[in-house]
Amino acid sequence: MLAVINGNYIGEPEFTACSVEITNSGALYVSAGETYTAVNDFVNNGEVYIEDTGSFLQTRDDATVSGSGTFTAEKKTTPYHEYDYTYLSSPSVTATTTDAFVTSGGSNANYIWNLNTTSFNDTAPVDGLDDEGDDWVGISGTLVPGVGYAVLGAAADFPFDPNNMSSNNQDTIEFDGAFNTGTINLMLVADADAGDGFSNQNLIGNPYPSAIDINAFYNANSSVLGANFYFWTHNTAIASGGGGTEAYNFTNDDYSQWIASGAGAGGVASASGGNAPTQFVASAQGFLAEAENPGAVTFTNSMRIAGNNTNFLSPITTNKNRFWLNMRGDNGDFRQILIGFFDEATDHFDPLFDGPRMENGNNTDFYSVLTDNNRHFAIQGLHTFNTDKTIPLGIEIVQEGNYSIEIDHTEGLFSQGQAIYLVDHFTNTTHNLSNIGHYTFFTVVGNAINDRFEIRFTDNTTDLDELFLSSVAVYPNPSVGIFNISWRGDTKAQIQVSDVSGKIILLQKEIESENRSYEMNLTNLVSGVYFVKLSVNDKQVIKKIILK
Repeated sequence: MLAVINGNYIGEPEFTACSVEITNSGALYVSAGETYTAVNDFVNNGEVYIEDTGSFLQTRDDATVSGSGTFTAEKKTTPYHEYDYTYLSSPSVTATTTDAFVTSGGSNANYIWNLNTTSFNDTAPVDGLDDEGDDWVGISGTLVPGVGYAVLGAAADFPFDPNNMSSNNQDTIEFDGAFNTGTINLMLVADADAGDGFSNQNLIGNPYPSAIDINAFYNANSSVLGANFYFWTHNTAIASGGGGTEAYNFTNDDYSQWIASGAGAGGVASASGGNAPTQFVASAQGFLAEAENPGAVTFTNSMRIAGNNTNFLSPITTNKNRFWLNMRGDNGDFRQILIGFFDEATDHFDPLFDGPRMENGNNTDFYSVLTDNNRHFAIQGLHTFNTDKTIPLGIEIVQEGNYSIEIDHTEGLFSQGQAIYLVDHFTNTTHNLSNIGHYTFFTVVGNAINDRFEIRFTDNTTDLDELFLSSVAVYPNPSVGIFNISWRGDTKAQIQVSDVSGKIILLQKEIESENRSYEMNLTNLVSGVYFVKLSVNDKQVIKKIILK
């Protein structure tokens, strides 16, 4: 059925038609949250205006857009700090940087950028930042469909004043010109330095005036794309330091992450907070995509969906065996990870199920660990669940203090009573996150602390006792007088040395060692056999030592 609009169609019921035609006396106003659908062609000789979060959808890949009328798609940015950027793309064929970003959006024409991936160079130490600072290139002119742009917010006031920055700014941008439709091809490029931590990221975006399903986009382009996508949340204001090449820098902690891997699809919130992304990318939303193999990616109308054209951080509900964990510090640090179980995954690295976190210098981190891969995983998909599974967790701490680990939310069997236990090997503690709630711990500064925490699904306290017993070591033994004793568990311990008669020769009641080791100097004793007793919390181990 052909739908003909020859008057003002404003605030009227949504419709789906075979084709849509707006005459020169007609106008279609798409309100927020509404979707109007043309299965095939759209002819506009009048006026069409799509309000922010509204959608005009075409479903056939060969559907066309034509006509001499006016086309406008509105986009409101999410709230941002002054001097911050929003990642945007254009839903219109002829929109320009001047018309869209400067004239309507109010941005500064000198601060509109495109990412030149081939210029990115991140040599050791890998920190996720370009060493030369030349990977962002200023652009102007017509916006290319499917390309993403970093656009400075209109609130930026120059000269730059880092001590007087506003927050909660929001811009309204209008993209003018016939809407993009049908097949859109975009060439992705590879980073020239294949050994760095950037993973060949390209800044691209949704080219349509409706949301797209990023899982469908990935599935259609999996020969070129990696499964991980990163979304800039601009939660954190620009600040001095941060590891970048400029005096003031942004932080990679503001990237949230989505893995588009079928059964394993899911997302984690950015380290700076907020909600996790969903599989639906809103109109005009820009994002980072991995070019596993350089080549062209294709957008099609079949990837487009009705509705779901709101902020890409809106939560969704799925029915999978998954749980999300948060680590928070008293200093405000935040990290989130996702663990899931899928029949199609393995317990080793799977690029379709495992999502490495984007590097951000030497900042605090919280991640899952794979024994055969040294990357930090924000998303980890494992093989089918069973209660014997154990999942090592790692942390990196740049400021000592109190931190906590807690469950954010769960799905599937974890929402049906399956408990999640956190094991702290340093304190020899098993904590039921499901019933008791968050677990609080103190930690000093440390890099790649991968042997402290572990997730289990049964309360195997006996196993922990055995683990502690087996961890205690005395060396060298025999010795001419200097013995070292090491253990696993709490940093506090008591050591007692006695002779064969049971007489106590040495007693150290309050030892605190961050390295969980202690040097015993027994050079003043006569040669013979002695016994050293190590007490940590309520557990004790006695070892025989020989003094030569």
